[in-house]
Formats: sequence, structure tokens, C-alpha cells
Amino acid sequence: MDAVPAGPEKETAAAAAAALRLTISGSAACPVPLMDAWERLTGTRLLERYGMTEAGMALSNPYRGERRAGFVGLPLPGVRIKVVSKPAGEEASSEAGELEAAGSEPVEEGPGELRLAGPTLFAGYWGQPEATSASYDEEGFFLTGDTEVRQGGSWRILGRTSVDIIKCGGYKLSALEIEAHLLEHPAVGEAAVVGLADEAYGQVVAAVLAGKNGAPPPTLAELRVWARSVMAPYKVPTLVHAIDAIPRNAMGKMNKKELAKLFQAVA
Repeated sequence: MDAVPAGPEKETAAAAAAALRLTISGSAACPVPLMDAWERLTGTRLLERYGMTEAGMALSNPYRGERRAGFVGLPLPGVRIKVVSKPAGEEASSEAGELEAAGSEPVEEGPGELRLAGPTLFAGYWGQPEATSASYDEEGFFLTGDTEVRQGGSWRILGRTSVDIIKCGGYKLSALEIEAHLLEHPAVGEAAVVGLADEAYGQVVAAVLAGKNGAPPPTLAELRVWARSVMAPYKVPTLVHAIDAIPRNAMGKMNKKELAKLFQAVA
């Protein structure tokens, strides 16, 4: 949103966007602050949905009805889903309790891995029968690798299990949720949160930050003072790396494994 010019050009761009029948967010999770900023600018609500190359669109907020910020809605017609928690029921329960303790609404199902079935699923990875077989469970559901939870009758993606779920001191934290909080800081233009290995805590929360309009982002000390007012203390980043702009691929996605290496470079 920082790229939108001020003055008459901004008004023209906002009016043009407001005239569109539908505006959609895709490719990567849309941070709630960005969705709210778009609505303030245009008067329209982005439609958030969830899909994969292997399955096409699978879940979506409604075209008509409430579009909940931070949620991806319900399965589209013909799509079946299930959420599979890890065998250790205590771990799943503690994660659900953690979500509710953070001020979120009650958990109705999950957290666990989202799995999909339906007519839009791909036939398999070209020339990779073993990879294809490993991507399905015994009931024919595709293993997405994403962690999901249902709250208030709608589904919310917590992130990629491999990079967006941070296990810190017995807590399971959603990197996407922490990023959304960090984007509320007036000096933060972009944020990426990663988990770094730590002997004492298992992982610690680290943030890659870019400032707004070319200005530097807050320092770690400044961020930690501010962050305690918007999130639980154990979610506040313990490391910060400042960057001019967070690199993204052609689809607008971050490579968090590469971003984590930034901290190794300065260790």
C-alpha cells in the first residue's frame, strides 16, 4: 500500500479499484492490516481464498456474505477436506488452548494438517510416482503441508507446517499471526517471521523487517517495547534483521528458508 501515491493520483487509483466488481487476494496469505488498509482505501473488501497448484482453488470466503479477515472460508463445491492432528493428542490440545489464550475465538476443530480431496486434484507429479504416492494418505486425501484451524465456523490457515509453525519453549506459534501484528507498527512496511534453532527453547522467533517509504524499520529494542502491547511476550521477536525490501518470487511469495540464512550471515 505504500506504493500508492498521495494526492489526486491516490484518489484516482482508489476510485478505479472501488469500481471493480470483485477484488481477490491470492498466492500468499493476505495480512489483516493490508486487507484493512485496502478496504479503507477503496471501500471494498478483498476476497481471501485458499488453493494450490496441485488442486486449484479449494476454500474461499463467500462472494456474498461476510469475508472474514485472516480466514479462508469454507470448502468450495465438490471439495472435501479433513484436518489431521499429530498422534500426540496432548500436543494438539495445547496448541488449541494456545490459540484461545491469545485472545482468539474458541477452536472448533484442529489445529492440524489440511488435507484435500475432490475432482480438481491433479493426477500426479510428472515422472515422479514415488513423490505422488507420498503426497496422498490412505483415503486418497492430498497432504497440503499447511496447518489449519476452524474457528467461528470458518477455516484459518496458520501457515506452512515446515516454516510457519514455530515451536518455541513449548508453544506452537503461527508466523503469519506474528507478521500481521508486526505490520501494525507504523514504521514497518514488510515483515517476515522465521523460527531459528535454539538449544534452550527449540526455536526462537526472528523477524526480517523492511521500513516504510525507504525509512529504516524499528530496532530490536524499539520493536520489543512496542510489541508487548499487541502480542503475548513469548511471541515477541528476539532477533531482528533490517532489509531494504523482502525478496519475493514471481508469485509474490517469500522464501523463508533463504531469509533465515540472513541471521546465519551475521551470527
